[in-house]
Amino acid sequence: MDGLIKDIKIGKNKNLTFNEVATEWLKKYKHTVKAKTATTREYTLNLLNKIIPKDYLITKIDTLYIQELSEKFYYEEDYSYNVCKTS
Repeated sequence: MDGLIKDIKIGKNKNLTFNEVATEWLKKYKHTVKAKTATTREYTLNLLNKIIPKDYLITKIDTLYIQELSEKFYYEEDYSYNVCKTS
């Protein structure tokens, strides 16, 4: 995972999708937190994966895209404010 993050930061691997990075991150993250916290993060990633296309490149995600996702969760998908702010 550290290698993936490093490659993203320096622009080496521009073909990684959000889904690939999120899946790898969750695998590592689960071993560093309590089960309930891991379950909450998994739920959040599942929500994001419903909205973000599977082939969406991680390099295309910026603050504007994140804002659009947050608004979509809140206004269109009718999730609560608490869900939106943790997503």
